[in-house]
Amino acid sequence: MTEKQTVDLFTIGLVIGENGKMAANNKEELVEYLADDFYKPVNFNLLVALPTVQEKTPGGIFLAAQTLDDSLVGNNIGRVLGKGSTVGGTNGNYAQCRDIEIGDYVSYNPHAGLPENYDGHKVICMNDSAIKGIIPDPTKHTDGIFNSYSIKGIK
Repeated sequence: MTEKQTVDLFTIGLVIGENGKMAANNKEELVEYLADDFYKPVNFNLLVALPTVQEKTPGGIFLAAQTLDDSLVGNNIGRVLGKGSTVGGTNGNYAQCRDIEIGDYVSYNPHAGLPENYDGHKVICMNDSAIKGIIPDPTKHTDGIFNSYSIKGIK
């Protein structure tokens, strides 16, 4: 059995155009990478990949660990890796979450769930009530140091 190459789940399948904006989001590539034995959320939970932030600026200056942590917490954006069977509920609460698909980029409330490492990936498992919205193009999200040079895999 061949060993699977580790990839960045936040950017796999993301195609950036010449203008620096998202040209395509090949969700199938992400779904193909996620094996049957990957972390599966249950009930009303979503599993979200966190971005891997560059450790230094384009000028070569290394960022402090606190700055890197703040950039992850302060931006609250991730990529959906899985969702439980009751995401969106049946009584109309959080019905907008029913439209979320694996591979979508989402914005979520601060301190939603606890970040953890799973199989070498930074992920967070959170309630569907923490989702604020679906982000069609993550390259347009430019708060803090979350921009095209600060996220590994986005050039």
